Amino acid sequence: MRNLLLVLLLAASTGATPQAQTEIDALERELQTAKQADRVDLLNRLARATQHNEPAVSIGYAEQALELAERIDDQPGRARALNNLGSGHYYLSQYSWALDAYERSLRVAETLGDDELIAKALNNIGVINYVWGETDRALEN
Repeated sequence: MRNLLLVLLLAASTGATPQAQTEIDALERELQTAKQADRVDLLNRLARATQHNEPAVSIGYAEQALELAERIDDQPGRARALNNLGSGHYYLSQYSWALDAYERSLRVAETLGDDELIAKALNNIGVINYVWGETDRALEN
């Protein structure tokens, strides 16, 4: 019984849940036929959907979204891609890279005056500072 429980716990903790995998599969199918303007959003959604269970895959999607957003001058998409890139690095415990991406996302969001994107970036910067034990700096964000 104990071994069965261990196997079930391990199975549940690896990979995406069936519901999440269904979402990922649907987004990937949609991406295949999407117009360029929609691809940034779809890549960002894929980056978010994969960041917890497959952060390296998430980083790949975020990098693709960032490259495309820069090419077509989609600044909100760029800010989201940078935030997703930071989250992928965060889940890989690559905190310096995560912080760099979050700070870049913040700069773009501030230029846009987008309060939601600003709040997300500041929150994530605060989380990094908290992880590093810099609670005073974390509270500033």
